[in-house]
Amino acid sequence: MKNSFRQTSLLVAGIALFSIPALAQKKQVRNAGASLSFEGADYTMEAKNSIDQAHVNPTTSNDPQMWLYRAITYARCYDSKNHPLFNGVDLSTSGLIAGTSMVNFYESPEKKSMDLDYATENLPAVFGAVFNESIGLQSRKSYDSIVTYFQISKNLFDRLDTATVRRLANNNLTKKYIDESYYTFVYLMKDETRKAEILNKAYQSGDKRPLIVEALYKMHLAKGDTSGAETIVLNSFNENKGYDYFVLVQNFYISINKAEKLFTIVDDLIKNDGSVSAYYYIRGKLHDEINSNHKLALDDYKKAVELDEFNYDAYFDMAVNLINNHTMELRTKKVTARNPEDIKKAEEGLKAIYKEAEKYLLVANENTDFSINDKININKALKTVYQELGDAGKAMYYGNMVQSLEASK
Repeated sequence: MKNSFRQTSLLVAGIALFSIPALAQKKQVRNAGASLSFEGADYTMEAKNSIDQAHVNPTTSNDPQMWLYRAITYARCYDSKNHPLFNGVDLSTSGLIAGTSMVNFYESPEKKSMDLDYATENLPAVFGAVFNESIGLQSRKSYDSIVTYFQISKNLFDRLDTATVRRLANNNLTKKYIDESYYTFVYLMKDETRKAEILNKAYQSGDKRPLIVEALYKMHLAKGDTSGAETIVLNSFNENKGYDYFVLVQNFYISINKAEKLFTIVDDLIKNDGSVSAYYYIRGKLHDEINSNHKLALDDYKKAVELDEFNYDAYFDMAVNLINNHTMELRTKKVTARNPEDIKKAEEGLKAIYKEAEKYLLVANENTDFSINDKININKALKTVYQELGDAGKAMYYGNMVQSLEASK
């Protein structure tokens, strides 16, 4: 009996010794929570010291409340990182730590319902820390790291309350923007293995947005798998039939120097829906550049601007088509004419063509979204038109515009 009692006493003592450090670490979690109930950099530092200890201790390292307090603490650290109190403290990834911790809290099966309201209240600040920290990485083109940030941002955005989502939308920060940005950065990743895993997982789960399809087909092309790339592009196009997917098909065939394959596709699109200006414009480009049928090209450009008066590309290509192709026959007639009447007739025909080209170029020049190179080309064409029309003043003006645009590049 005496020996048995002694063993029991030792067992109880052992349990007590084990419990003391566990309670001490739980106390660190509570201390962090207490510090977070006050504002100010000094309280944030207190919370950080407490939660850092709780985070490294095995007893509390995966405690859901520890994750919640850690998320809030590091979100506040992100906001206070320029405070003198934090001089010498590495907070370069405080936003990432805050976001990761909050995700861990939400995904913990042991989280308590009483903590969810506190999490919801502080979630906007945590989301803001993660998202804003990623902006600095974008300027450094650290795309692999940015993808990690956006994975967390996507996760947290889906948990934000309606009022916060609306407020963010007023600043053009929407779920769609985050998703599109995420896949743009995935596309730019250097880690090809991780990139392929993310894209294939999204594609196989049914997310076949154009950006994902484009990234996947380009990955296949990079490996020399042209057939696999074509399958992905055509399957996505046949499933969706939208203009964005046609652009993918167009870019794909142009990239492999098989643009002629687009004729059948665009013809079918026009037969199914003859109201889309862009389809006529693209077929016009194909006629111009693939089979050199400039008359059919001009007809398609005219149909394109008839359907959409703001199709500036069609206006520009119409003018170029006229200048480069429809003046040739008249120039030949002028050179070979045997009497003044024929020369005059040819000159009048040329003048009419250049006047028509002028009209289209001036419309195209209204487009403020053209690149500098496009604007240079438009102004060069206008200079040529006015030289041919004998208007030296306007020819000089557009010549100066070309020089100014080239100097601004």
